Amino acid sequence: MSKQKSTRIIFLLALAAVIILLSGCAAVPERTASNQAMDQVVSTASAPEETSDALPSRIDEVEIRSLEELLKADLIIEGEIVDKQTHWITDTTATNAELADRQARGLPIGTDVLEYQVAVDKVLHGQAPSATIVVTPHIATYEIGDRAILFLVDISGDPIEAPGQTKYAIMASAGQFRIEKDNTLFSIKRKGMNPFADTYRGKDKGVLEKDTLDLVAKLPKPAKEELLPTALSGYNGAELVIEGTIQGIQEVHFINSMEKPQEWIDQMLAEGKMPGLLLTDYTVTVDKVLFDKRADNPRFFPDWKPLEPGQTILVTRQGGTYRGVTKIEEPGPPFELGSREILFLSGFSLINYDVPDDGQVRYSTDSRRGRFLIGADGTLTAFTAQGLGGIYGGQDVGQLEQDIVEFLKTSPVNERIQIPPQP
Repeated sequence: MSKQKSTRIIFLLALAAVIILLSGCAAVPERTASNQAMDQVVSTASAPEETSDALPSRIDEVEIRSLEELLKADLIIEGEIVDKQTHWITDTTATNAELADRQARGLPIGTDVLEYQVAVDKVLHGQAPSATIVVTPHIATYEIGDRAILFLVDISGDPIEAPGQTKYAIMASAGQFRIEKDNTLFSIKRKGMNPFADTYRGKDKGVLEKDTLDLVAKLPKPAKEELLPTALSGYNGAELVIEGTIQGIQEVHFINSMEKPQEWIDQMLAEGKMPGLLLTDYTVTVDKVLFDKRADNPRFFPDWKPLEPGQTILVTRQGGTYRGVTKIEEPGPPFELGSREILFLSGFSLINYDVPDDGQVRYSTDSRRGRFLIGADGTLTAFTAQGLGGIYGGQDVGQLEQDIVEFLKTSPVNERIQIPPQP
């Protein structure tokens, strides 16, 4: 083939390619509006600046293939769905200026979150903070009245959660089973999609309960030497431990958390329904101070003054009774007026709940860290069998007092904390 002929063929092929390319470009305007919209969504989702402004993830879906993996859950329960609500939660990790900028750019400044109120019937693993807990599902699969076995993780530290509220998320879609009327288990995972779900689908709930309890029994039990330091000085440990007497209720705060008009609130209360959050301030007389971490942290507690026996403090709990309507208190069982208890306490701020701060110092208690009823004979009754409750429940109050004193003497973290004088 001559050189001239080869050049002509190459030129013709190139010309054909250009014609095809131009034809394709001419067809672009004829694409459907839905295709263009899809391109816009993809482009928006991939934009670097918008990815950086995304809201924090509440919990990622994880793939669970065995019961052993699910034992990583913070809490495993059998319970009943008693209520479900959708709440708008604004991202609390951003400043007002950042939120305004997001809104101006059409970006989300919060998220709608579905939450279940679950009445705990049985705890298979972990420690429930109260008789009713708040659970966020991956997928809305339950109706009020449904019973379920749930594998949960604590999301109380999630940046978009309100401080001080204990909430859980379902660990994985495979980590939830609805209990049918004949007590068999139904899984939302389709057959063949997950080996763990396939193992227990259709079986009696007692099989899963027994297998879970058998595995939990084999887990190493934390010793007193590990639990006490964690409860006192670990992350989220108590700031103050006292023996005190529950004297009475000082005030109940109603919080219009749903931002509804007063007429709607009045109607809900008339129907016996609680249309918002409640906080109840209890007055507690200090009988004895066992531990006070604030003494060694002047940077965080600049106005600290030592508590002395006979002083009265405020302990604030979620729940209570308002205008004749009662909402379950949490965490742990309600206070009984006149009872003596050992309370592991931390600071509580009304500001976190959009209630005007009146300047009074408040504390909150958490049964998971430690809370005990002191009997007339000095015997401790634990409000939970987990954690410190499993160690000191049934023992004399003096044993816990002595162990705290010994901890203060030997712990390098608290070596500068002065042991309070005792009466």
